[in-house]
Amino acid sequence: MVTRTIQTNQYDVDLGKLLARRLQQCGCAFTAEPVAGGVAVSVPGREALPELSEAIALLLCRDLQYFELARMTDALPLTLQQKQEVLTAALESARSMERLEGIQAQLKEYLAAQPLLNVEGYMCFRMRAALADWQLCVERAAADQMLCREYTELMELLRSVAPPRLGEVSVCLHPDGSCTLTDDSDACIEYVDCSEDGILSLLVGMSPSRLTVYDLSGGSSRLPETIARVFAGRVRIYR
Repeated sequence: MVTRTIQTNQYDVDLGKLLARRLQQCGCAFTAEPVAGGVAVSVPGREALPELSEAIALLLCRDLQYFELARMTDALPLTLQQKQEVLTAALESARSMERLEGIQAQLKEYLAAQPLLNVEGYMCFRMRAALADWQLCVERAAADQMLCREYTELMELLRSVAPPRLGEVSVCLHPDGSCTLTDDSDACIEYVDCSEDGILSLLVGMSPSRLTVYDLSGGSSRLPETIARVFAGRVRIYR
C-alpha cells in the first residue's frame, strides 16, 4: 500500500469527500482516513499513482478552481451581482482551456517522492501557469461585462433620443472567424476579421429594431452572448 496525505489550511472544504468522489470517478481502489485539515489516502501500490494523480488533478482544477476564481473575482471593484456574472463567465472560460494532462503528470512525479501534499501550497508554487490562466479568465470576463454595460447604456441613450435606424439586421458568424451582416434590404457586408468591439460598434451605430444572429462558429465565439446582453429584448440567436 502507498499512503499519501492531502491537506489544506486555507479551503473550508471536506477534502476527504471531494477526493473520494474523484477517486471513484477515476476507478481507483483506495481507503481513506481523516486527518487534521485533510485526508490520508491509501492506494494498492505505486502502480496506482497515475489514478491518484488524476483524481487530485481533478480536485485542484475543478473543485478548488471555483474557490480560486471566486477569490480573484472578489478583489474586483464590482457589485455582488456583477461579481456573480463575472465568476460564471470565468468558470466557463477556464474549463474550456483546462490542461489536466500536464498537471496530472507533475502530480505523479511529486507523489512518487513526497508523502504530503498541501493543496494551496502546491497550487501557489507548482501551478503558477494555471493560476495565471485563471486570473486572465477573470480579467477577460470583467472586461466583457464592462463593455456590455457601456454598450447597453449607449443603446438606452440612443433609444431615448432617436428611433431605430433600420428594421431587421442578420449577423452570421462563420467557423473561420469571419462574419456576414445583412439588413432587410438585402445589403450585405462581409468581415474577414470579426473583432467583437468592431461588430458591436457597427451594430450600435446601425441601431436595428430587430437583430438575428446565426452562430455557426461552433461555440468558439463569445460574440452572440455579448450581442444578446447589449440588444436585450430584440435579438434572436440560432445555433
